[in-house]
Amino acid sequence: MATLKDFLNANTVKIETSDQSLARIKEPVRRDETTLDKPTFAWVIVRREVIAASGCRKVPILRWGPRERNRSFLKVGYPATDTHDTGSGAESGEQSRACNSNTQRAMATATQRAQLTAVQRGDRRTGPLCDPGSVKTQRQDDVPNVVRGVAYHPGAAGEEISQRGIKPGRDSNLNLPVIGSLVYCESSALTHAATESDRICVPEENLEECNNMAALSALRFSCVPARDRLECLEKIKERQADFSPVDPEDMYIAAKLPDQDFQVFKEIRTKEEPAEEFRYEAVAVVHKNLDITSVQELRGLKSCHTGVGRNVGYKIPITKLTKMGVLGPHNDPDLTARENELKALSSFFTKACLVGKWSADPAHNTRLKSTYSNLCELCEHPEICDYPDKFSGYDGAIKCLAENGGEVAWTKVYYVKKHFGLPIGGVAPQTPVADVHPEDFAYLCPDGSKKPITGPACRWAARPWQGFLINNDLVSSVSDLRTQVSLANTEGVESNADWLNKVLTINNKTLAIDNEQPISPQAYLDKANYTDVIERDSGAPHFPVRFCVVSDVEKAKCQSLKVSAFSRDIRPAFDCVQEQSVEDCLKTIRDGGADVITLDGGEVHTAVTQYNLKPILSEQYGEHGGLYYAVAVVKKSSSYQSISDLRGAKSCHTGYGRTAGWNVPLYTLLSKNLIEKNICPYTKAVSDFFSGGSCVPGVLAPANNPGNNNPTKLCDLCAGNVDEGDRQKSHCAANSEEAYYSYTGAFRCLTSGGDVAFVKHTTVLENTVHPTEIQTSISPSSAVEQLNTANALANYPTKADGNNKESWASNLRSEDYELLCPDGGRKPVSQYSSCNLAQVPPHMVVTSHTKSDTSIETIRHALLSAADLYSKRPDLFKLFGTYLTKKDLLFKIGTGITSLLKFLGKFRYVWNSSGRRLNLGGLGQSITRRGYARLCSRLAELLSRDAGMNSATSLKAVEGETPVKQRYFEMLQLIKTCDHATGGN
Repeated sequence: MATLKDFLNANTVKIETSDQSLARIKEPVRRDETTLDKPTFAWVIVRREVIAASGCRKVPILRWGPRERNRSFLKVGYPATDTHDTGSGAESGEQSRACNSNTQRAMATATQRAQLTAVQRGDRRTGPLCDPGSVKTQRQDDVPNVVRGVAYHPGAAGEEISQRGIKPGRDSNLNLPVIGSLVYCESSALTHAATESDRICVPEENLEECNNMAALSALRFSCVPARDRLECLEKIKERQADFSPVDPEDMYIAAKLPDQDFQVFKEIRTKEEPAEEFRYEAVAVVHKNLDITSVQELRGLKSCHTGVGRNVGYKIPITKLTKMGVLGPHNDPDLTARENELKALSSFFTKACLVGKWSADPAHNTRLKSTYSNLCELCEHPEICDYPDKFSGYDGAIKCLAENGGEVAWTKVYYVKKHFGLPIGGVAPQTPVADVHPEDFAYLCPDGSKKPITGPACRWAARPWQGFLINNDLVSSVSDLRTQVSLANTEGVESNADWLNKVLTINNKTLAIDNEQPISPQAYLDKANYTDVIERDSGAPHFPVRFCVVSDVEKAKCQSLKVSAFSRDIRPAFDCVQEQSVEDCLKTIRDGGADVITLDGGEVHTAVTQYNLKPILSEQYGEHGGLYYAVAVVKKSSSYQSISDLRGAKSCHTGYGRTAGWNVPLYTLLSKNLIEKNICPYTKAVSDFFSGGSCVPGVLAPANNPGNNNPTKLCDLCAGNVDEGDRQKSHCAANSEEAYYSYTGAFRCLTSGGDVAFVKHTTVLENTVHPTEIQTSISPSSAVEQLNTANALANYPTKADGNNKESWASNLRSEDYELLCPDGGRKPVSQYSSCNLAQVPPHMVVTSHTKSDTSIETIRHALLSAADLYSKRPDLFKLFGTYLTKKDLLFKIGTGITSLLKFLGKFRYVWNSSGRRLNLGGLGQSITRRGYARLCSRLAELLSRDAGMNSATSLKAVEGETPVKQRYFEMLQLIKTCDHATGGN
């Protein structure tokens, strides 16, 4: 009985990588345990026309993974025997040789037809053609060993060679397989036309749908997951992916990337207007008899807009009128960027309808609409001035003009034609709205002239269509890719597939259309005069909102936010300032060198009491809103049953002075009398309790250790930057360079030798996989499957409860960890609501207390706008998610941020253990104005006055009639007795 290894070494199949790209593999993977009870054969994937031309039989691979379903494989290698039983009949040696010969000719023909070129780094499809002069014949003993060489599947693009077999990366250069007489072409790869799938980049949340699309036998796609669209651009630029759907805003970013060579090769147009050059043309419509001969005469008119912040009805008129010098000044430094624009419009037009959220903050939104109420007077509901409104939107703006006294409407051509019953895209006239006469209206042109709406429009600007982006290497073979996208479009429509919209961004009203020729993204935007619309600013000397960050990777995420947010019209822009530690950031913000940082509750207290900062926004955490639970996590296999059992254990903490990782466990130890309350510093007591060692990032930083008294044992478990091999510089640092920093880091510390991790309630589930939900239906039963199972497992979509793809977390299961309850016993990690150390306030965004109200409102507006966009559209930019494998950068993984008043407004009263209600004197309501410190001071005062309340009593806060467990402020008061030991926490 021959082993698989024997077969692979003896048969005429060769799969080899380029010397210029991937290292040559000299030794086969050992799979001696796999035996074959009869001779077998090998397959490679090729296009159907190659199979047809060769005269060979094709067979479908068994369904073992979504990327390989229904694929056709071609037999290209045979055993030394003249016949072979495939299970469906024998083929003669003569037939086999003929098939091999035909296969070789078919591949060569496909190669020439596709103008095949070598696959090289930086030029995936360029290089010399495979001509007869480059063909060599190789002796059997010259054929290198095949690595699990039963088959090669190009669908797993973007991966590297591993011990699991060949996983082609972007640099792969596969030579033609040895067929029959071992003829192969040294300089050429298997043709893209013959074997290579087109790699579409998709945000990771759409990967499962993409795999469903790629599984269709009619398509030749493979899926490359990315964090978001921003990373997709990088992957296409770096040749790790081939193409991706993009918006004009993405094209703007692409055009600004250094050393980019992007091309827009296809557009997504509407079925009604497939021949139109632009998605829409922004126009100004007026009554034909309006006495106006220049745009300057728009001043004092009544204006109808689609809505605040929208392109046609807001951005374009403001941008263009400002550039023309027509719109009044909007550069008051005492006003926010949005208020400057609203003030300018309010002064320019006597009345208007401009619905929508003028500010993401409800209170500010109400104030603005009251101050500039004339901008709502033409609306159906002026007192609300929000959607839905009869006179909002594209068609509503025209109705406002025609029916409600408006004198100019800012809308787009399509809706003008639709409203007045004019032909759209060559289709017969539509049914007009009753009692409207197109001859009574005209387009107002930027030069002040007027044109009939029955003729060609004079646009103020245009919005380009969405499209598909490639790098320059693919331009020479773009016709084939265009065909594939169109085929996918057809397949998706016919099957009503979800992936059509989620992956290709095509819906039932749109379709993919070839443009005349590939065009650079900058030229694509410029022909629509759209670049200045994206780059618009209020004109006021507003400075960017500067995040203070404490690591290189956090700065990289900040820079990505800066780029993405600017393209999406979030103003003011963002910028990034890097410091060495959180304490350094607090100083920098206090001194005006930066503007904001997100802190946990303990750090907020330090910021308020020591650096004169104040919180302005709070994070949100799904169903729990602005609250989260601090928990103690242990391994299920451990014997710990109570907090007291942890004496002598090895502990893992998120960071020094932080809520879940330090303040709450410290309070727990104090309240249970497991450490002495009156012996300072508490760091020494904690170190003695966890005598096995700890990792408390930041505990030895000068700001937290002014007397140099904190025990070094509190850093013994810390690892530094283990992923980069840098232990010294980053060891025990309070930033993401320390592998065991923050929630994920503390949990990693637990998995790497720790006994307990003090984290938040979502940490375990964010970093593990639930084993019962993994799809494990893959069972190798053929040579082809044996080759590809590893790839399938690596790419198979699973219903997992974790998001951590780092190697250290890849095999972790949530069921292997449990929560240690404060009153004894353990529970599954999902039962955190009944097994936690405390329910605590959210992380908060802080800024300098010296900033003006306008500056604070400007910052809040930018942050809330970004949070609103990216919480709804994480595919654009993952603001609240992992970045370069690191979690909790800029913001924690959550659902967004909100006004602090919504959260702290709950805390109007506290109760003592006897049920006596203590009034906070309105501090909960005025916290955004008076400061976090005053609330803490009031609590301290109440604690000292009320004999019925002692330091170990739980506080409660209430929202309406529902009590909410809240012990955090009491914790701060209790552990404050050792200020020097806790950094003020």
